[in-house]
Amino acid sequence: MAEPNPALHLKALRRKAQRVLWWERAWEPLRWPLLLVAFYVLACLARIPQSLPDWLHTLLEAGVLGTALWLTITGLRRVPPVSIPVADRRIEHDSKLAYQPLLSLTDRPAFAGNGEQSAIWSRHVERVTASLGTLRVGLPHPETSLHERLALIAVPLA
Repeated sequence: MAEPNPALHLKALRRKAQRVLWWERAWEPLRWPLLLVAFYVLACLARIPQSLPDWLHTLLEAGVLGTALWLTITGLRRVPPVSIPVADRRIEHDSKLAYQPLLSLTDRPAFAGNGEQSAIWSRHVERVTASLGTLRVGLPHPETSLHERLALIAVPLA
C-alpha cells in the first residue's frame, strides 16, 4: 500500500479542525434558537398550541419558527471563519504536540540568501514533518456555563 502524502493529510486535517472550531464558535448563536424551538416542542407536548384557535395557533407557530430561523441566520452570519494558524494550534493541542511544530512548517527563514541556509531550513522542515507522528482533531467542545449545562439536561427531561 502506498504511503499517504503528509501534505495532503495535513491539509485535510486542517479543514477538519476548521470545521470543529467553527461548530464551537457557532454554539453561542445557535443556543437561543434551539432553546426557543425546544420550549415550543415542550408546549406542543403539553398540547398548549393545539388548544388555541387555529388562527392564533398558526400565528404562534409562524412567530416561533420565524424568530428561530431569523436568530439562526443572523447569528451564523456573525461567526468568523477559522484561520489556518488557529486550526494548527487545535491540531497541536488535540495531538498533544509540544512547542508548536506545525508553526515551523508554515514559517520561512528571515534571510535565505544562499543555498546553504535554505538547505538547512528544508532539512529542519523534513525533520519536523518526520517527527510529527499521528495527528488528530477531537470533537467540538463548546464552552458552556453551569447554567447552560443544567438547561441542556433539564429541557430533554421536561
